[in-house]
Amino acid sequence: MQKLQDQDIQKYENLLLKAQKYKIPEREATFFDFALRKYHENPTTELLSFFLDPNEVHGLNDTFYRGLIETIQVESRPHNFGNFQALAIEQVTNDNKRIDLWVETDTSLVIVEAKIDHQQINPVKSYQSWAKEKTKYTNKHIIKLVLNVDGHSNFKDWSAISFDMLAMHIRHFLAKQSLINPLNKWFILAREFLLHLENYTEIVETDMNIINFVMGHHNNIQKLFELREKGYEEIKNHISNHLNSGFEGLTFKVIQEQRFKKDCKGWRFIKEGVNANSDIVLYLYYEQNPMVEVWLCFDTENNEKTIAGKISSKLKRSKDKFNEYINWSKSDEDTKTIENYRSICWEFESFDLDIITDVLIEAQKVLNEFE
Repeated sequence: MQKLQDQDIQKYENLLLKAQKYKIPEREATFFDFALRKYHENPTTELLSFFLDPNEVHGLNDTFYRGLIETIQVESRPHNFGNFQALAIEQVTNDNKRIDLWVETDTSLVIVEAKIDHQQINPVKSYQSWAKEKTKYTNKHIIKLVLNVDGHSNFKDWSAISFDMLAMHIRHFLAKQSLINPLNKWFILAREFLLHLENYTEIVETDMNIINFVMGHHNNIQKLFELREKGYEEIKNHISNHLNSGFEGLTFKVIQEQRFKKDCKGWRFIKEGVNANSDIVLYLYYEQNPMVEVWLCFDTENNEKTIAGKISSKLKRSKDKFNEYINWSKSDEDTKTIENYRSICWEFESFDLDIITDVLIEAQKVLNEFE
């Protein structure tokens, strides 16, 4: 590998230090995150209508209704809405258009267009005609409302609130309700639903600071990725060379581990000419601690069953300085889940190439003794 100049090392270190300022904020996951259609409007509107109706089985009374009304009053227009009367979703108009949701109160009819994407091209005139017809013999006000991610409306005379705003106001009433019946299973689902609404902001939020940083250092960031891959290649070659020179008459092949490639870089070092699946594996984790794992993986299918126990017994009795790094509870996991397999795991909080290489060689000595 071509030697890096000190000035290049300093440049990359400075870049990494600057990058540490731009952290992706962590958010609490909800079970909606695992739904296939989690960002579709219909399921969102259906759940919202369920919780908005005080007469439904959730037992949360008018918690969501009061949150909706407070959101409209604070974020859109002050108005006395009175009590809840009725609601419906997927209301078909005279010209076969569909209103996402309407909520009727003592004094008003609120028609809601729920939008998760940016496009606002709905036939709102049809919605307004239907609302006028429904309230024709009453004095009720018609409130036209867009419920979307950013809280902005492109429709003339339509107000807008964001999912985040709505969740915030509902949460205030939900907290009070939890004191009355904290063990209500619907309270847990309602809380998850509000988190889900708040997470919609991920769709439209644009962090220009991160964009500007990445695009401003685009070439150097790409060079860092290339440098990382070259570094991994150097590690693999270093260990492979030491294995091949450390055991007379033996040669080793290296296979890249694919199962956990999103979590780590991994290689399997396998002795040539062996039919069994025994090998030594090195994992370098991207984020996880411990950072490094070395695994001795011994296939007992073509060997005596008792040999598996002898391997761990030998290591436990050994005075080897690396035995203190063995995680015996983790080592036993494969023994319980995979038939004819025995594993030993060494863990390291930080990376030291000399130590890692020595452990791999010692592990291979154990394999050679029992194969």
